[in-house]
Amino acid sequence: ALPPTDPDRQAAAGDDPPPPWAVAVTRRGRCVRFDPAAHSEISTRNGRRYMKPEGGGDGVVAVHLSQGNEHVCLATVQGRALCFPVDQISFAKGAAKGVTAIKLVADDRVLAFELSADRMGGAVVETRQGRREVIRPNKYAANRAGRGRVVLKRDPFVRWCRDTVRYDERYGRAANGEPRQEPLVDAPADLEE
Repeated sequence: ALPPTDPDRQAAAGDDPPPPWAVAVTRRGRCVRFDPAAHSEISTRNGRRYMKPEGGGDGVVAVHLSQGNEHVCLATVQGRALCFPVDQISFAKGAAKGVTAIKLVADDRVLAFELSADRMGGAVVETRQGRREVIRPNKYAANRAGRGRVVLKRDPFVRWCRDTVRYDERYGRAANGEPRQEPLVDAPADLEE
């Protein structure tokens, strides 16, 4: 059974702004949920930080916008998978180290991270031999900070297969050099307001 997303738990937090939120995950398995509106204005030459990755090869895998009803779908290089509701991630008001998304062994790291509102959708990863696996909530659901379920024992995941969204082509410039007011193709649902 899927762990439920709990709107009452979200409302109990009280201080959290309403969605959309941004969710980030690092290679070492830490995650943070924050308000993207705080990062909309230009600040300094270095910009604003939303996360403090641990040193030594750690970095942000991806940042996705969340409406609050999705599941975080993670896959590690050594073949583990975990999905949990996005509301299990605590909300950070400033740059934060984050909370544990998935417990990793010493030489493992997060390879893929997607948010999925669909029980059958999620992160698509591939092995060296070309086998593809969809890390989806209806198969790999658990609570945050677990070790995840073993998907592969011998062959590691080597590639994260994700659709590339080219915003420069989608929102190109008009012939006069001005930004286009309308997209060249249909915008993804997360950009429509």
